[in-house]
Amino acid sequence: MNGPRASRAWSTAWPSLHSAWLMARNVQRRWPVVRFAVPGVLAVLAALGRAPAVAGALAAAARAPWRVLTIASLLVMVAIERRRRRLDREAHRRWLGALPRDLSSLARAAVVPGAVAFVLALWLVLAAALGQWPVWIPADLLGLGAAGGLIGGALAAVLAAAAAWRRRSPAAGARARRRSRYSLSERPRAGWATGAALTPLGGWPLAEARFGDRPSLRARSLLLLLLAVPMNEPVGRILAGVFVWLLILHLINLLRALLQSAFPAAWWLAPTPVRAARFAAALSVRALAATALTCAALCVVTYATGALAPVHTVLQLGALWLVGVGGLGVTVSVAALCARSKAERAVFRWRG
Repeated sequence: MNGPRASRAWSTAWPSLHSAWLMARNVQRRWPVVRFAVPGVLAVLAALGRAPAVAGALAAAARAPWRVLTIASLLVMVAIERRRRRLDREAHRRWLGALPRDLSSLARAAVVPGAVAFVLALWLVLAAALGQWPVWIPADLLGLGAAGGLIGGALAAVLAAAAAWRRRSPAAGARARRRSRYSLSERPRAGWATGAALTPLGGWPLAEARFGDRPSLRARSLLLLLLAVPMNEPVGRILAGVFVWLLILHLINLLRALLQSAFPAAWWLAPTPVRAARFAAALSVRALAATALTCAALCVVTYATGALAPVHTVLQLGALWLVGVGGLGVTVSVAALCARSKAERAVFRWRG
C-alpha cells in the first residue's frame, strides 16, 4: 500500500516533474534508439576536443572573460525570454495546460535552456579530458558560464516582470506582431496545381528564422552588448563585434528553426508517401545554404578586421558547424517522419 500512496503523493507534490518523467518515458518507448544515439552523439562531439582549432578557440575565449560572461548572459536571457513568450502564447493549446502548476512561467521557461547548458558543460568536461587541455580552460569557462547563466536569468526575470506590468496596463491591447509578416513571399511556381513538389518546404525554416531575427529581439541583446564594451575600444572593433554577434545569433536561429519546423512539416505531410531522404533534402537544403552563406560572412568579417580571431580557426569552426547542422537536420527529419504516425491516424480517422 505504501508504493501507490507514495507515487500519488509524489505526483501531487511535483506535477511538473511527474509530467516530464511521463513524457521522457513516452519518448523512450517510441524511439528506443534514443538511449543509444544520445551518448554516441555526445561521444563523437567530445572527440572534437582533440582538434587544435576547437582547443585554441576555447583557450582564446577563456582569456577573454568579460566577453564570455557577456555572451553567456545574453544567450541565457534571450533563450529564457523566447521560451517564456512561446509558453505564454501556446498555453491555451497545450494538452498539459489543465494540470496544476508548481512552477512559475519563468521557471518552466528556464528548464530547456538549463538542460542545454548542462549538456554543454558535460561536453566541455569530456572534450577537455579527451584533448588533455590545461585544467584552467574548462574551469574558467564553466565558472564564467555559470555566472553568465545567473545574470541572464536575472535579466530574464526583469523582462518577465516588465511584461507582466505591461499586460496589466490600460494599453495592453496594443497591436500584435503577426508571424505572417515575417514569412517569405515567393512567386507561384509554374504548374503548381498539376505537379506537386516539396521545394517550397525549404522556406519554412527560413521563415521561422526570420521571425526569430526580428529587430525587437535583436535590439535588446545589442543594447546590452554595447553597454558591456569598454569606453576606449576602437569603433571598428565595436562594429565588427556587433556584426559577428548578429551573425552568430543568426546561425543559432537557423539551427533552431530547422529543428523546430521538422515535426510540424512531417505531420502536415502525414497522408503523403514522402521518403525520408527527399523530405530531409527539401527541408534542409535552403537552411544549409543560408548557414553556409552566414559562415562565409563570418570569415569575411574576421579577415577584414584581423583581430577578432584567426581566419583558419573560423573556417574550421564554420565547417564543423555546417556538418553538425546537416547531421542534425537529417536526424531530426528522419525522427519526425517516424513520429508522424500520430498525425496519420488522426487524418485517416477524420477521413473515414
